[in-house]
Amino acid sequence: MKTEKKELVPNGAVQTDTAADRGADPEALVEFMLPLLGAGERQDLFVGCNGETIRIRRGESVKIKRKFLEVLEHTRQQELADYRTRCGFSQAALR
Repeated sequence: MKTEKKELVPNGAVQTDTAADRGADPEALVEFMLPLLGAGERQDLFVGCNGETIRIRRGESVKIKRKFLEVLEHTRQQELADYRTRCGFSQAALR
């Protein structure tokens, strides 16, 4: 049975995660778009994995290897955990 989970990630991109994706070939190509941000945040994003690097331009739909998408997802999860931790400390300080 194929389960699919769609989630809106903080950077605005919609990402789907299916059971088939987990354990899939890290060299397989997947489509990804890094959204445009404010005028000061139009920098390209460099992503590295196992000594291989790529540059992703904002606002352009590109095909990247699944392993780079995984790095981006782990980065997003880490940033979210950091944000929640800082907010938790801020809330504790207000009490």
